[in-house]
Amino acid sequence: MKPRKLVLKNGLEFVGLGSGQEKVAEVVFHTGMIGYLDIVSNPYYAGKFVCMTYPLIGNYGASDDEFGSKDFHVEGFIVKDIDFISSNMRYMDSMDDFAEANDLPFLCGIDTRMLAKVIRDEGSMLGIITDVETSVIEALEKINAYNPIKGMVKKLSTKRPNMIKANKPKYTVVCLDLGCKNNIIKELSSRKCSVVVLPYNTDATKILSYRPNAVIVSDGPDNPSELEVVVNNLKELVGTLPIAGIGLGHLLVAEACGAKVKKMKFGHHGANQSVKNLITKKILITLQGHNYEVDKESLTNTNLSVSLENLSDSSIEGLYSIKDLIVTSEFDSVDASASPVVKSIYDELIDLMKNSKGGNNNA
Repeated sequence: MKPRKLVLKNGLEFVGLGSGQEKVAEVVFHTGMIGYLDIVSNPYYAGKFVCMTYPLIGNYGASDDEFGSKDFHVEGFIVKDIDFISSNMRYMDSMDDFAEANDLPFLCGIDTRMLAKVIRDEGSMLGIITDVETSVIEALEKINAYNPIKGMVKKLSTKRPNMIKANKPKYTVVCLDLGCKNNIIKELSSRKCSVVVLPYNTDATKILSYRPNAVIVSDGPDNPSELEVVVNNLKELVGTLPIAGIGLGHLLVAEACGAKVKKMKFGHHGANQSVKNLITKKILITLQGHNYEVDKESLTNTNLSVSLENLSDSSIEGLYSIKDLIVTSEFDSVDASASPVVKSIYDELIDLMKNSKGGNNNA
């Protein structure tokens, strides 16, 4: 590693040590204490610099089985202290060696608490990880000239249909891949669902040709305004069979039902987001990563009702519609609680399939 720095669009600079090529991206902070490999490989964080607020990262190194998907996706990774000695019998690389081997822009040794406070107070903003010799004026010129990456979902989505057959399947579920993590397939398979993973822009006719019992729309890099094609395809499916949405999928399903989406000041990123289930009155401590939310006022003329609400800012975390067979969540509820009394979105989808007369028991 060599001297490197982060310069924010507001002109602040943070000097530390790092590696990787110069890059510009949106900076967000994440409050998780562990799971850093899942974060760098989470398709949601494609095109973003992630700053970890927990000060010590890398103590268990890097190993393949800790990845949430097969590749890393973050544009850059920012930490206070990096542990160069990994204490884990399964590790394959130290975190710094992993970053260098994959040409991942990496910065350590900066005041991550100050950086997180700036983002919290001023909102998510663009930044550049560059050499220390780069002047602030030059860095700001590069930031202002930067064109945000578009088409990230197209890049991440599968290019062809892929069937994952469950052991003694009871249902068939189509998964629209907007940047699908391994966890979605695993959870559905464990519930006797064969999963057909389809490209994000698959039309309604093609989806129905697989005679699914339900459709689930995965999470992914969240700029819903770029995905009108998905919303239009979902509109043709609403009310015909059960539909679930997670993360970005939650936002797109809401739009397909007539709701509107807006960008948040700095989003929800971390493992300690408190959410209340308005139906069961139970509280969940959730792992989240999103910058957009459903506008509550836009629900007035829809069939959607709020099922989950963030206790910090009262934002919508989940929706449901009995009439339209809809269940959505901003987060993967399997991560929310280990308690057997808390139903995950996958269990709720199974319930919808059981109770839906339109389902096809053809798995």
